[in-house]
Amino acid sequence: MICFLDPTTCPFFEWQNKYLKKLVELGKVTLHDVAADDEGEGEVEAESIPSSARQIQSQMENLISIVKLLVLVLGGLLVVGIMYLIK
Repeated sequence: MICFLDPTTCPFFEWQNKYLKKLVELGKVTLHDVAADDEGEGEVEAESIPSSARQIQSQMENLISIVKLLVLVLGGLLVVGIMYLIK
């Protein structure tokens, strides 16, 4: 049975469609029309992000930069150590 040619006849598609409608009715999922969105894909307005999420994002960015710096320093020390051993 090939469901990819006509997804409306596929029982799995029908089950997924019913489940999606149920989630929309319960308010767990919201659907947005992509064609009506003029702002672009993947953009999130700053007002829609809670301040706690912005704070966590800022902390994660700081942590990532610290880890990158640590990897750079350890890499440099490794190169110096190898050069010392080869000497």
